[in-house]
Amino acid sequence: MSPVSTPGQPFRPDLAELVHLEANELNPDVVVVSGDLVQHEYVDQYQRARRWLDGFKQPLIVIPGNHDVPFRNPIDRFLRPMEKFRRYIEPDPNPFFYQGDLKTMS
Repeated sequence: MSPVSTPGQPFRPDLAELVHLEANELNPDVVVVSGDLVQHEYVDQYQRARRWLDGFKQPLIVIPGNHDVPFRNPIDRFLRPMEKFRRYIEPDPNPFFYQGDLKTMS
């Protein structure tokens, strides 16, 4: 699924829960979430995204998007572009998943 963030709109817990219900009904081998997980790189947005991701029962592959890296701070964007994503979302921004014949990587 992509993108997850909704520009200019507040986070919608009701819609987020519908995504969990749909994923549980479909029961895929893996759920791939490609950024943008946050609209701006605020810590509370990363924390909310992490809580939402934790609601999935399936294995996840989470890939960062352009909104998941610093925008307002060019030094962080250059020197530490993945710091918050790695801290709050996924330590490996290039994840992979293997299960039987299914192999995925980003």
